[in-house]
Amino acid sequence: MVGILGMGYLGKQLLKQLPDEQVSWVTLQQQTLDTTCVKKNNHSVIFQWESPATWSNLPDAPASLVLTIPPVLKEVQAEIKRLSHWGQWMNRERPQIKKLIYISSTGVYPSENGTWKETDIFQPDHAAGKLRLETEKVLNHYFQTYVIRPGGIYGPGRHIGQRVLNQKPIPAGERPVHRIHVVDLANIVQYLIENDNPPPCVNAVDQNPAPSSKVVAWLIQSNLLKLPSDISVAYQDKAVASNSVRYQTKEHRFISNQRLLQEMKYHLQFPTYREGFAAIFDNVDT
Repeated sequence: MVGILGMGYLGKQLLKQLPDEQVSWVTLQQQTLDTTCVKKNNHSVIFQWESPATWSNLPDAPASLVLTIPPVLKEVQAEIKRLSHWGQWMNRERPQIKKLIYISSTGVYPSENGTWKETDIFQPDHAAGKLRLETEKVLNHYFQTYVIRPGGIYGPGRHIGQRVLNQKPIPAGERPVHRIHVVDLANIVQYLIENDNPPPCVNAVDQNPAPSSKVVAWLIQSNLLKLPSDISVAYQDKAVASNSVRYQTKEHRFISNQRLLQEMKYHLQFPTYREGFAAIFDNVDT
């Protein structure tokens, strides 16, 4: 059985894709009348990772956990302490829960040029990456942890074309952006759930990292993204963007997906952004 911690974009997709009988329970931040994300044969529990008073709401039964919630605190040592407290509580109060799949990020890798693999030894060069990497380490101490490091997650209702339509600026330049369609990411999670000895860590990125500007230009040229006459593509101001990790990332920094494709033999449903966006814009729910 599976328990999903966090019903955000990926959590809802997992609930949609996983077999009904496989999902035992999901967590919600607060009670809501919106029950569209809850299926008949599982139930929702109120769970706030930062609130120990809600931890006891997690069912005391065997389950594989899928943790989609990002780190809570910004300061690394404070987050390590908080995570350790939760891990100790889980080991003591929920000893039947051993397997955990953590959705981390390719942001753990340095912003330098090179092809980064799961087995590389490195130190993140920015705060967000340090938080993610330390979270991986702490969780591994308390659970049988399997880490997925996805690129930018996109899909219906969440993609760069939507950002343009919302008149928000997009990154300029030639820095490659690694992506994964939410359907593929959910499939990879399911693989880790259902296999007894999956890789301990896997990069979840597609076959064609491309700059945001290139993707938007292709969307417009392909007539998939139709811009109203009063909307044009806006780009981030360099003075503002220079503080972001994405802007600092080098033009020859790549994330390897060979473990995903060769070791796991996973077949990407959306191997590049072209197939992914074609499916998105064909979907009336976009």
